[in-house]
Amino acid sequence: MNDMTLSIDEQRIAKQNRIREYMPLFAAGAGLWEGVYRHLDPQGKIIDEHVSKLITHFAPAGKYPYHQCNIYTWESGKKEQREFWVDWRDDTLIYDNDLIKGYFRHVTEDHAGLTLLGHWRRHGLNGVYFYEMIQRSPCGKFRTRTWQWIKEEGGVFRRTLIDERKISDDWESALAAEGIAPAPGPNA
Repeated sequence: MNDMTLSIDEQRIAKQNRIREYMPLFAAGAGLWEGVYRHLDPQGKIIDEHVSKLITHFAPAGKYPYHQCNIYTWESGKKEQREFWVDWRDDTLIYDNDLIKGYFRHVTEDHAGLTLLGHWRRHGLNGVYFYEMIQRSPCGKFRTRTWQWIKEEGGVFRRTLIDERKISDDWESALAAEGIAPAPGPNA
């Protein structure tokens, strides 16, 4: 994948093809997802809850093979948008941006191919790491995600439970509806 004789577009397309081959259910997840994030304390009490829209797709240009745009909205009207440009190395999805650094891999022991496992750190939260499990339904229209927030010196201190449903495969219309223009990503 690091063949310097390939153009940036050829490298991106080769990575996209490998993702489609190695993680077909993940690849089929491109589109608009809507859901609810529930953050729980160690005793299981909800300490935060908000709705989400995730727009995911294979990037049409630039060096990154995949793009994810997360839009969070709280009942108070507060809204946050986060962009994730995802790379692919060694059969692994790589997230490395100003918010998080980590990876996601297909769980090979799941012969149905429905599970991804991630490990990441959030910049600014020293001594904390996350494990995330993403479990997709066989029909590909539903997924559940679980984050474990773990202190290196103290164990789990928070969990996030996320329930999502796929609304559409049409990621372009979803981005347009949010006023977001597709872009090639940083350092394209």
